[in-house]
Amino acid sequence: MQQLVRMGGLMDQHGVPSLTFRVLGQQGVEDRTVHRAQTEQASVQMQHLWQLCLACPVSNRQAAPGCHARLDYPVDDLALTVLREALLENAAMFTPPADGFVRTLVRMGWDGRRMEQLVRQLGAEPSPVGSAPVPFDLDGRTVNVTPYMVLEHLCFRDRLDPSETLVVGTWYGWFHTALGNRIAESPDPNAAARELFGNSASLGGLAALGQLIRHANQHGLGLLLDG
Repeated sequence: MQQLVRMGGLMDQHGVPSLTFRVLGQQGVEDRTVHRAQTEQASVQMQHLWQLCLACPVSNRQAAPGCHARLDYPVDDLALTVLREALLENAAMFTPPADGFVRTLVRMGWDGRRMEQLVRQLGAEPSPVGSAPVPFDLDGRTVNVTPYMVLEHLCFRDRLDPSETLVVGTWYGWFHTALGNRIAESPDPNAAARELFGNSASLGGLAALGQLIRHANQHGLGLLLDG
């Protein structure tokens, strides 16, 4: 929506009724055209969204509307390793309600391949850590879960309803446990935390998303995600 508003400004600047640009779609590079009517509608919706954000208890009330937890792709290896360590912690204590997140991954059909494809589209190679499986015993059968599967669920949704944010928020406890384990190993926890997040921008993005999910749960709200 914000991109459409910016395009409207470009149309006004150059006095044109539309803009054509290229994007990477499912079939490769595609040409798309945006018309002025679309940008005008987006501008109206943007004003409405801004008013909603100002009244939202989860809003960070920054200059632009929305909850600004940003996770850039590809996710770095350190963050992927921490995600795998979180999965290992989860697998070691896998009883209800801890199984809710894994059940959701299975039900949604996440397998990690879409994240691998995205990484390749960005000109990088998928990380072996991202595809490293962690086995879970689910209803008498073994289900392998990878960090890329977790990221697909966190990043490739357009929304999480309140019940889904509760499940994801519960799983985030394992993420914080994995972070805590790393920090606790150091004689200077504060320095260890600074070094950990300083070496991984992706960890900061994942932590910010977890914070938003926690706030959403406190207020019984869902989240809208923009991928």
